[in-house]
Amino acid sequence: MPTVQVITSICDKAADIIKEVADISTSYGDVILTGLRPVNTNRTVFCPCTGVDHIKAPKIIHLDEEWKKTEGRKITSTAEHTWSLLLSSAKLNRMQISQKNIGIIGYGRIGRIVSRYAGAFGMNQFVYDPYFCEDYSEYTLYKLLKNADIVTIHIPLNEETKGLIGEREFNQMKPGALLINTSRADIVNTDALHKALDSTLGAYANDFNVLAGHPKVIATPHIAGNSKEAREATDVYIAKKIVEYFKNKEKMPHEHEDNS
Repeated sequence: MPTVQVITSICDKAADIIKEVADISTSYGDVILTGLRPVNTNRTVFCPCTGVDHIKAPKIIHLDEEWKKTEGRKITSTAEHTWSLLLSSAKLNRMQISQKNIGIIGYGRIGRIVSRYAGAFGMNQFVYDPYFCEDYSEYTLYKLLKNADIVTIHIPLNEETKGLIGEREFNQMKPGALLINTSRADIVNTDALHKALDSTLGAYANDFNVLAGHPKVIATPHIAGNSKEAREATDVYIAKKIVEYFKNKEKMPHEHEDNS
């Protein structure tokens, strides 16, 4: 029977799933990678993340759209964390959020949950997501920024979205507006953010420790998706992928040979 090495603790349910097809070798604790030499001993590697670049390896299987539709469909921790940052920022700015305008950039799984919560608070909503509806043009983003008292970001980081919120966008925002970012730090241009915080931006709340310590910034250390329920759902999903791998005896979709 093959062996799967687990480098961090996983829930019992996930471990039981893996044991259907493989023994489990545990080596809990920190994993230190040194040098740039490729590792060729492992057939495949699974990572409980959404494709961020903190792990560089040719055989990484990240969480994907399938996870969002299966185990991940009921996970609300990132949306809840967004609201904890939003409410804290509003309180620091003495802002009552009922009947205020909220602009939601990105209307995927998390953006829709945030929208549902906004409805419970009686907020008026503006949405920008060119992938959700082709009518969401650049003007739609301008309209959102111009009208929103609070802007919250829920989009992936890619070439199109890197630096999406820059000096021009900050100049379009209402004086005293709040900006919440639990997606990726690089979606907001740091230099432009500095200028905006020194002028009209009411507050910036983020989940990346960006500008932590600034009097108008609330920052947390990338913990938005960190909940017991989210971790268990991730463990179970990856365990099922491992079972699928061994039962089919085929390579996973993103795996390729590394002959270096």
